Amino acid sequence: MKQWIRLLFLIGTGCAACADQLIRTSGQVVEGELNGFSKSQWSLTTTDGKEVREFSANLKRIVVDPMPTVSVELVNKKYESVVFKGYEKFALNLIAGEGDVNAPAMMLKNLEILSRPEVQEVELVQEPEEEPVREVGRPVVEPPPAPIENVAKSVPTAYNGVRRPDTAPRQWKQEGKWREMQTPGLRILSQGEDVDIEGQLRKGVVNVIHFHYAPAHSSVRQGNYVEVLSRKSGGRVVVQRIVVPDWNAPICTAKEIKALPQFWFYGKSGKLSSKLTERFTESDIDAALKKAQMQ
Repeated sequence: MKQWIRLLFLIGTGCAACADQLIRTSGQVVEGELNGFSKSQWSLTTTDGKEVREFSANLKRIVVDPMPTVSVELVNKKYESVVFKGYEKFALNLIAGEGDVNAPAMMLKNLEILSRPEVQEVELVQEPEEEPVREVGRPVVEPPPAPIENVAKSVPTAYNGVRRPDTAPRQWKQEGKWREMQTPGLRILSQGEDVDIEGQLRKGVVNVIHFHYAPAHSSVRQGNYVEVLSRKSGGRVVVQRIVVPDWNAPICTAKEIKALPQFWFYGKSGKLSSKLTERFTESDIDAALKKAQMQ
């Protein structure tokens, strides 16, 4: 008794099987089809047709399934046709001619999706059984049926569609000095947009403006230190934060930001006292804060 299986491959030109995900730092997962990156934000069309835009700093991970071919423009380099594997740990994961490439998210200016792999579906077609050939004068001896447990082991499992990779987001180890503080009442002045800083200052107290870039440990560590000093001041020092998602953010151009993080100190009168842009040790912060308190 002979049986054989013929595989029929159906090629789909659409992307109905796309299963891209934006995984936010809050743990929320948004599913749909990734459109690309422009104007400092990622864009994804959800399954119900709505567009979702998000800054890189607010994302833990981007999962793309299947992986598209894209063009990527960085601050210092451009890739015309590479494979986008995803986004994780504040970096793009690409496959280029020279191999795997990891590019910092803050260097990204634009990402355009050029094409996606065609989806293959498998249809199993079973040929009809062949009748056993009988020889004249000889009985036909057929093998005994296989036990059920053996049949289950001998028949391969057919998977119809595209397998999705493990989409469980990795958790950033936020412990000790690397854990970002959430000071009660901490005010976020901007998520990268230009803002009138002096118009947002609290009068009669020392204001510290923290230009925060989340992927930088120094920004998290020194930001925590400034917030501790603010808590200990009994309301005499307040910290306000500007979150910078990448170098393309309007705030970088408007305020001529060339390095991150930065700490700007304003005295009680509202006048700018000092800026820490290149070096910001604890002693530097203490000195700048003392200077601002005297104005």
